[in-house]
Amino acid sequence: MAIVRIDLPAALAASATVASEAVNSVMQEVLGVPPAENYVVCQLHQPGLLLHAPGQVAPERLSRIVFVQITLNLGRTPELKARFFGALTDRLAAAGLRREDVFINLVEVARENWSFGQTAV
Repeated sequence: MAIVRIDLPAALAASATVASEAVNSVMQEVLGVPPAENYVVCQLHQPGLLLHAPGQVAPERLSRIVFVQITLNLGRTPELKARFFGALTDRLAAAGLRREDVFINLVEVARENWSFGQTAV
């Protein structure tokens, strides 16, 4: 089970679908997340609303920055996570995003922390 947030500049709107497909595919291939248990939310941001080290990063870099945050169940090894980070970065770079502009964060939670409507998973 996973919920993915992809935050990117509005100027990269055309990359949102490609990025979500890349994340979905790599999560299935590397992490074994079943396709029916993967939810993706893409959020486009206007200039000035995506920041990295506010005041320290050049505006042109901020116009290309992409944040991927994935909340998923506990249990992957550090080696598997490293493999995932590499595979996802490769896939996003192949889709035209710059490696140095991609930030990926995994948030692991226990299974009892999920609920869909009125029922816990």
